[in-house]
Amino acid sequence: MKGQAWRLELQRLLIVACTGFVLGAIFGEYAWGLSFGLAVYSFWIVVQVRRVDHWFAGSSDVIPEASGVWGNLLDKIYRLQKRERSAQDDLRATIQRVQESVDALADGVILVNKHSDLEWCNRAARRLLGIQLGRDLSQPIFNLVRDPRFKTYFEAKEYDEVLSLTMPNRPDQLLQLHFTEFGRNDRMIIVRDVTRISRLERMRSDFVANVSHELKTPITVLRGYLEQMVDCYDELPDKWHGPISQMNSQALRMNALITDLLTLSRLESEHTPKDQSLINMRELIAAVRYDVLQVHDREILMEVADVGLVGSPIEIRSVLTNLLVNAVKYTPHETSIQVYWRASRDGSTMNLQVKDRGNGIAPEHIPRLTERFYRVDAGRATTTGGTGLGLAIVKHIMLRHDGRMIIDSELGRGSRFTCRFPLFRLRAAQASTPVAKVKKALA
Repeated sequence: MKGQAWRLELQRLLIVACTGFVLGAIFGEYAWGLSFGLAVYSFWIVVQVRRVDHWFAGSSDVIPEASGVWGNLLDKIYRLQKRERSAQDDLRATIQRVQESVDALADGVILVNKHSDLEWCNRAARRLLGIQLGRDLSQPIFNLVRDPRFKTYFEAKEYDEVLSLTMPNRPDQLLQLHFTEFGRNDRMIIVRDVTRISRLERMRSDFVANVSHELKTPITVLRGYLEQMVDCYDELPDKWHGPISQMNSQALRMNALITDLLTLSRLESEHTPKDQSLINMRELIAAVRYDVLQVHDREILMEVADVGLVGSPIEIRSVLTNLLVNAVKYTPHETSIQVYWRASRDGSTMNLQVKDRGNGIAPEHIPRLTERFYRVDAGRATTTGGTGLGLAIVKHIMLRHDGRMIIDSELGRGSRFTCRFPLFRLRAAQASTPVAKVKKALA
C-alpha cells in the first residue's frame, strides 16, 4: 500500500525513542535515555546505507535484505536496474544485428567521428582498403587512406560528387567513395568497387571511338560526291534535286555526329587539356557571339567581367558555342538571349552563364540532359538538327577544367545554363590568348 512503508518506519522510530525515554526515566536521565535510543536507530540506518553502498559498488549481485522503507526503496531500485539491464541487452542485440547486416554488404561502410578517427568499418571496407580493426581502430582516417585528394575532399565537406581513388597496393582497382554527414560532424563513407564498370565503360568508349574513326573516311567520300552533285544541280533532272539535297544534309549531320563522338571520346580519355593558356573571356565571348549571329538573326546580350580564365581556348569556345546554339534552337525568335561572365553571389566561383526565355524544361528531364543522345522531345531531333551530344561534351570539358555545369529551368519561363569555374583558374585579362589564335587552331 502506498505510504505504508513510511508509516512503519515512523512507528519504528517512535518505538525506539520511547524505549530510550523509558530507560532514561528508570535511571533518572531522560535526555541520555532518549539520546541512546536515537543513537541505536542511527546506527541501524548506517548499517542499511553501508549494505546498499556495497550493492551499488558491485561487491554483491544479491539484493540486500531490508525491511520498512529501505526494503521498499531497494525493491524499486532493483526493478529499475532489471529493466535497464534488459534494455541494454536489447540494445546490444540490435547493434550486433545491425553490425552483422552491414558487415554482410558487398560495399564498404566506414564510420568516422568528428575528430576524423575511425570508429568502425565492415568486412568489405577492411578488404577494399586494407584496414585491420584491432590495429587501426581510433586511428585518423588520413593515416589509413593516404591520398592527398582524399584529405582535400574530406575537409571540403562538398559531397555532391563522388570521389574516385585507386589504392597504392592495387593500382588496377578503382574505388568510388560516397560521403554522408550525420550526428555531430560525424561521417559515413560508402566504398564501392567500380573496377568492372570502369573497364566496361572504357571498352564502350574505345568501341565508339574506333567505329567513329572508321566511319569518318566513307562519310568524307560521300560528302565529296554529294557536294559535287549539289554544284551540278542544273545539269541533273529535277526529280533528283530533292533526294540529293536531303542526302547532302543527312551526310553533313552524320559527319557532325562522328566529329562529336570523336571529340567526346578524346575528352573522356584525356584527364587534363594539353593546350591550356590564359583566355581573354571578353574577346572569346564576343567572337562566339559574332559567329552565331552570322547564322542566326537573334538578339544576344553580353555582360562580361574583365577577368581571364586559364584553360583550353578551343574547349571553352566549344562550351560557349554549344550553349549558345542550344539557346538559339530552343527559344522563340522574338526573345533575347543573355550571356554572362561574372562572379557568383558568394564569390566562390566564376560563372559563364547562358540564359534564355524559351519554353523551359520539365524538372524530370534536367538530371538526364547531359546524357549522350538524350532529348527532351525526340520529335524535335529532325526539326532542330544537332547530334544530341552537345551538353555531354560541355559536361566533360567542365570536369577537365575542375568545374561543373548547373542547369536551372522552369516551364514557360526559360532556362539558365551555368558553368562554374574555380577561383584558382582566374587571372587578370591583359595577357590573355588572342582570339585570332583560337580561330587559327580551329581552322
